[in-house]
Amino acid sequence: MKAACQLSPLLRRTSAYMLLRTRSLSSAIPHDTDERVIDVSNLAMELRHSVREYAAAHVANKMKLVGVLAHDGPFRDDAELYSECIGNTCEEDGIDYEVQRVMGPRPQDVEAAIRDANERDDVHGILVYYPIFKRQDSTRGPYKNRLTGVYYKSSDDYLRDLVSSKKDVEGLSHSHNARYLFRDRATNPVKSSNVIYPCTALSVFKILKAQQDNGLAGQTVTIVNRSEILGRPLAAMLASSGAHVYSIDADSVLLFRPEGRLRRVTDMPLEKCLQKSSIVVSGVPSPSFTLPCEYINPGSTVVNVSEFENIKEESILEVPEVRFVPHVGKVTVAVLEQNLV
Repeated sequence: MKAACQLSPLLRRTSAYMLLRTRSLSSAIPHDTDERVIDVSNLAMELRHSVREYAAAHVANKMKLVGVLAHDGPFRDDAELYSECIGNTCEEDGIDYEVQRVMGPRPQDVEAAIRDANERDDVHGILVYYPIFKRQDSTRGPYKNRLTGVYYKSSDDYLRDLVSSKKDVEGLSHSHNARYLFRDRATNPVKSSNVIYPCTALSVFKILKAQQDNGLAGQTVTIVNRSEILGRPLAAMLASSGAHVYSIDADSVLLFRPEGRLRRVTDMPLEKCLQKSSIVVSGVPSPSFTLPCEYINPGSTVVNVSEFENIKEESILEVPEVRFVPHVGKVTVAVLEQNLV
């Protein structure tokens, strides 16, 4: 069995926010909701059903997920809330969930908890609730990567690489980094077929596959986010499936192309990328960003993966035949569970 999900600020806050928001709003959604607004609950339940089947067949070796919660984390209250949600879902699906609360204020205290979970034979997954420690003012942190010789930018980056590769289902360690694996997939398909992708990115990928009747090959996609937890691994997965992907962040636009090809483009602002795309994913962690829906093509599939309303529902539904996915949280948690088996 595989394991581990580490959550960056984006994944943790997005997953918790979307999951809680979806649950809290479920009873308020009218039965005649516009069919263009896609409810991913059925997909989430399909994924969870496979987890329950596995759990029922392995009662003697019950899956265990350990959540590492640091006492001094800046988002401790959010992490506690998300941990409670994860625990409830795991209990429903036959997974044993254990919380390790680290009371010490130093990175070494969290490190000790991670190493302990690495060594335990009864632990199949490790879930570290980030962020924990603030980034240093300098360009490098206090720890050096022994493999690359490069200093980590923060203590959190160092801690991510401590999780055992056998339990690193999130794939956030250096050896699983999407920036390296994208090009490697073209030259080493056997190795990269075992890549573990972050849960939020993988959940969006599964949603898009379910929505595309003719597959992803030949599609043009715009992703407004290039984080290691969402935008970059999602772009790699989509491009490896035959799509051309415009990856947009605050400073640049990259084009991920099939067969591991990647290049920077300078003549494609967001609006032009949208006009060329049939799939759009927005995950900007800012309340001030709004996707310009007037540039979205009719019939597009549009996904919001931000805790904020990047996409105004009233505006996106003015686009003819659009399919809009406003929440991904339920699928994200289901994927987290699937990554344990």
